[in-house]
Amino acid sequence: HNMNYQHLFLKRQINIEGLYTFLYIENDKSFRSAGEKHNFWEFVYIDAGDISAISDNTGYSLNQGDVIFHKPMSFHSHAANHRKTNNILVVSFETQSPLMSFFADKIFTLNTRQKKLLSDFLEHTKTLFGTSFVHREESTEEFSPQQFIAYQVCISLLELFLLELISDNTYTSKRDKQNPDAKKIVETAFSDHIKEFLAEN
Repeated sequence: HNMNYQHLFLKRQINIEGLYTFLYIENDKSFRSAGEKHNFWEFVYIDAGDISAISDNTGYSLNQGDVIFHKPMSFHSHAANHRKTNNILVVSFETQSPLMSFFADKIFTLNTRQKKLLSDFLEHTKTLFGTSFVHREESTEEFSPQQFIAYQVCISLLELFLLELISDNTYTSKRDKQNPDAKKIVETAFSDHIKEFLAEN
Protein backbone atom coordinates (compact mmCIF):
# COMPACT_ATOMS: atom_id res chain seq x y z
CA HIS A 1 0.00 0.00 0.00
CA ASN A 2 1.19 3.47 -0.87
CA MET A 3 0.55 5.67 2.10
CA ASN A 4 0.54 9.41 1.94
CA TYR A 5 2.51 10.49 4.96
CA GLN A 6 2.19 14.07 6.04
CA HIS A 7 4.17 15.57 8.88
CA LEU A 8 2.51 17.68 11.53
CA PHE A 9 3.65 21.16 10.51
CA LEU A 10 5.16 23.32 13.25
CA LYS A 11 4.37 27.00 12.98
CA ARG A 12 7.26 28.42 15.00
CA GLN A 13 5.91 30.79 17.65
CA ILE A 14 9.27 32.21 18.69
CA ASN A 15 12.03 32.27 16.09
CA ILE A 16 15.31 33.96 17.02
CA GLU A 17 17.53 34.73 14.06
CA GLY A 18 20.66 35.62 16.00
CA LEU A 19 22.26 37.55 18.87
CA TYR A 20 23.29 41.20 18.86
CA THR A 21 24.84 41.26 22.31
CA PHE A 22 25.57 38.84 25.12
CA LEU A 23 27.20 40.41 28.16
CA TYR A 24 27.71 38.93 31.60
CA ILE A 25 28.84 41.80 33.78
CA GLU A 26 30.12 41.55 37.32
CA ASN A 27 29.65 45.11 38.43
CA ASP A 28 30.98 47.26 41.17
CA LYS A 29 28.69 49.42 43.28
CA SER A 30 28.99 52.41 40.94
CA PHE A 31 28.01 50.52 37.76
CA ARG A 32 25.89 52.35 35.19
CA SER A 33 24.99 51.71 31.56
CA ALA A 34 24.47 54.47 29.04
CA GLY A 35 20.89 55.11 28.02
CA GLU A 36 20.06 53.68 24.60
CA LYS A 37 17.33 52.60 22.27
CA HIS A 38 17.52 50.24 19.32
CA ASN A 39 15.21 48.40 16.94
CA PHE A 40 15.56 44.93 18.52
CA TRP A 41 14.58 43.17 21.74
CA GLU A 42 16.74 43.14 24.86
CA PHE A 43 16.40 41.66 28.31
CA VAL A 44 18.43 42.22 31.48
CA TYR A 45 18.61 39.53 34.18
CA ILE A 46 19.82 40.32 37.70
CA ASP A 47 21.91 37.32 38.73
CA ALA A 48 23.09 38.88 41.98
CA GLY A 49 22.42 42.12 43.86
CA ASP A 50 19.83 44.69 42.81
CA ILE A 51 19.78 47.51 40.29
CA SER A 52 17.63 50.41 39.20
CA ALA A 53 16.37 50.71 35.65
CA ILE A 54 14.68 53.32 33.51
CA SER A 55 12.42 52.11 30.73
CA ASP A 56 10.56 54.71 28.67
CA ASN A 57 11.06 57.42 31.31
CA THR A 58 9.82 55.34 34.27
CA GLY A 59 12.03 54.04 37.09
CA TYR A 60 11.99 50.44 38.32
CA SER A 61 13.67 48.57 41.19
CA LEU A 62 14.98 45.15 40.17
CA ASN A 63 16.20 42.42 42.52
CA GLN A 64 18.08 39.17 42.22
CA GLY A 65 16.08 36.76 40.02
CA ASP A 66 14.26 39.52 38.11
CA VAL A 67 14.40 39.90 34.35
CA ILE A 68 13.16 43.03 32.57
CA PHE A 69 12.36 43.14 28.84
CA HIS A 70 12.92 46.20 26.67
CA LYS A 71 10.91 46.18 23.49
CA PRO A 72 12.33 47.62 20.25
CA MET A 73 12.75 51.42 20.24
CA SER A 74 12.10 51.87 23.96
CA PHE A 75 14.67 54.02 25.75
CA HIS A 76 16.34 52.20 28.66
CA SER A 77 19.20 52.59 31.10
CA HIS A 78 20.46 50.79 34.21
CA ALA A 79 22.49 51.73 37.28
CA ALA A 80 23.67 50.14 40.52
CA ASN A 81 22.03 51.17 43.79
CA HIS A 82 25.45 51.86 45.38
CA ARG A 83 24.68 49.43 48.21
CA LYS A 84 26.20 46.21 46.91
CA THR A 85 27.81 44.68 43.86
CA ASN A 86 25.69 43.29 41.07
CA ASN A 87 26.02 40.58 38.44
CA ILE A 88 23.80 41.08 35.42
CA LEU A 89 23.21 39.36 32.11
CA VAL A 90 22.32 41.52 29.10
CA VAL A 91 21.05 39.77 25.97
CA SER A 92 19.75 41.38 22.78
CA PHE A 93 18.57 39.46 19.75
CA GLU A 94 16.86 39.57 16.36
CA THR A 95 13.35 38.21 16.04
CA GLN A 96 10.31 39.13 13.99
CA SER A 97 7.95 36.82 15.89
CA PRO A 98 4.62 38.56 16.64
CA LEU A 99 4.32 36.58 19.89
CA MET A 100 7.22 38.62 21.31
CA SER A 101 4.61 41.30 22.04
CA PHE A 102 3.84 39.17 25.13
CA PHE A 103 7.06 40.46 26.72
CA ALA A 104 6.33 44.17 26.26
CA ASP A 105 6.11 46.03 29.59
CA LYS A 106 6.73 42.93 31.70
CA ILE A 107 9.14 42.01 34.47
CA PHE A 108 9.53 38.37 35.54
CA THR A 109 10.82 36.92 38.79
CA LEU A 110 12.23 33.60 37.65
CA ASN A 111 11.32 30.31 39.28
CA THR A 112 13.81 27.44 39.68
CA ARG A 113 13.02 25.86 36.30
CA GLN A 114 13.31 29.18 34.44
CA LYS A 115 16.61 29.96 36.20
CA LYS A 116 17.93 26.54 35.12
CA LEU A 117 16.98 27.19 31.47
CA LEU A 118 18.62 30.61 31.55
CA SER A 119 21.66 29.15 33.30
CA ASP A 120 21.99 26.51 30.52
CA PHE A 121 21.84 29.28 27.90
CA LEU A 122 24.38 31.32 29.87
CA GLU A 123 26.85 28.43 30.20
CA HIS A 124 26.66 27.38 26.53
CA THR A 125 26.97 30.96 25.31
CA LYS A 126 29.90 31.70 27.64
CA THR A 127 31.65 28.59 26.34
CA LEU A 128 31.22 29.82 22.76
CA PHE A 129 31.82 33.57 23.16
CA GLY A 130 33.30 34.17 26.60
CA THR A 131 31.55 36.65 28.90
CA SER A 132 31.07 39.33 26.27
CA PHE A 133 29.90 39.26 22.69
CA VAL A 134 28.95 42.35 20.67
CA HIS A 135 27.77 41.86 17.10
CA ARG A 136 29.82 44.76 15.77
CA GLU A 137 33.03 43.00 16.77
CA GLU A 138 32.21 39.45 15.68
CA SER A 139 31.32 37.58 12.51
CA THR A 140 30.33 33.99 11.83
CA GLU A 141 32.42 33.93 8.63
CA GLU A 142 35.23 32.14 10.46
CA PHE A 143 32.90 29.74 12.30
CA SER A 144 33.69 26.04 12.06
CA PRO A 145 30.81 23.56 11.68
CA GLN A 146 31.22 22.79 15.41
CA GLN A 147 30.85 26.48 16.30
CA PHE A 148 27.68 26.75 14.21
CA ILE A 149 26.28 23.75 16.07
CA ALA A 150 27.18 25.38 19.41
CA TYR A 151 25.59 28.67 18.29
CA GLN A 152 22.37 26.89 17.30
CA VAL A 153 22.30 25.21 20.74
CA CYS A 154 22.60 28.69 22.35
CA ILE A 155 19.75 30.09 20.24
CA SER A 156 17.56 27.02 20.87
CA LEU A 157 18.07 27.36 24.63
CA LEU A 158 17.16 31.04 24.44
CA GLU A 159 13.98 30.22 22.51
CA LEU A 160 13.17 27.53 25.08
CA PHE A 161 13.61 30.05 27.92
CA LEU A 162 11.25 32.54 26.23
CA LEU A 163 8.66 29.84 25.43
CA GLU A 164 8.76 28.72 29.07
CA LEU A 165 8.07 32.28 30.27
CA ILE A 166 5.11 32.54 27.88
CA SER A 167 3.73 29.11 28.87
CA ASP A 168 4.09 29.82 32.58
CA ASN A 169 2.43 33.22 32.15
CA THR A 170 3.31 34.47 35.65
CA TYR A 171 4.82 37.91 35.55
CA THR A 172 4.86 41.17 37.39
CA SER A 173 3.27 44.17 35.75
CA LYS A 174 5.93 46.81 35.39
CA ARG A 175 3.67 49.05 37.49
CA ASP A 176 4.31 46.88 40.55
CA LYS A 177 8.06 47.42 40.25
CA GLN A 178 7.84 51.16 39.62
CA ASN A 179 9.94 53.23 41.96
CA PRO A 180 10.49 57.00 41.63
CA ASP A 181 13.67 56.64 43.72
CA ALA A 182 15.01 54.17 41.14
CA LYS A 183 14.51 56.78 38.45
CA LYS A 184 16.43 59.32 40.57
CA ILE A 185 19.32 56.86 41.07
CA VAL A 186 19.71 56.26 37.34
CA GLU A 187 19.24 59.93 36.48
CA THR A 188 21.84 60.95 39.03
CA ALA A 189 24.24 58.42 37.52
CA PHE A 190 23.55 59.72 34.05
CA SER A 191 21.84 63.04 34.60
CA ASP A 192 23.21 64.99 31.67
CA HIS A 193 23.11 62.18 29.14
CA ILE A 194 19.56 61.05 29.90
CA LYS A 195 18.04 64.50 30.26
CA GLU A 196 19.52 65.55 26.92
CA PHE A 197 18.27 62.37 25.28
CA LEU A 198 14.75 62.66 26.68
CA ALA A 199 14.60 66.32 25.68
CA GLU A 200 15.36 65.33 22.10
CA ASN A 201 12.76 62.53 21.97
